[in-house]
Amino acid sequence: DVINGKYPTGKRVIVTGVLIADKNKTSKYNTAGTIDITEIKIIEILADSNLPQETFKRWTSSYEEDAGDIKVYRLDSYNFPPARGRGGFEIKEDGIFVEYRIAPTDGNELVFGRWEVRGKNKIAIYFGDESSPYEYIIDIISYDNDILRVKFTF
Repeated sequence: DVINGKYPTGKRVIVTGVLIADKNKTSKYNTAGTIDITEIKIIEILADSNLPQETFKRWTSSYEEDAGDIKVYRLDSYNFPPARGRGGFEIKEDGIFVEYRIAPTDGNELVFGRWEVRGKNKIAIYFGDESSPYEYIIDIISYDNDILRVKFTF
């Protein structure tokens, strides 16, 4: 039980989403799992995913439509003009992220990673083991059923 916004020392809780906590005045992001609580004051608990349902699809680069640092992606089924390969990505509801990199043969190489919420319509992308730092942040600028506009921060 939470007492005055704090979990008593020694309690064990299950985190089902992202926990934003303040310990020694430093923000910390914890991914889903079990953590030990040692006097962490809870500031906010985000839902498992505050991403729009429409974003959980495979998205392919429509670079012809990019505008500055805003990148445009369309569904893989879109009738793209001919190109020497197109990258893209897929955001899965279970936290899996698949990056479709352009392969030497102009096809795609799949690179598997994970994502976690970093704010409203913003996710951090990770590749490698659990201790790896994030590779980049995707900020979802706008979306609908067949087009996605994003900004990347590296």
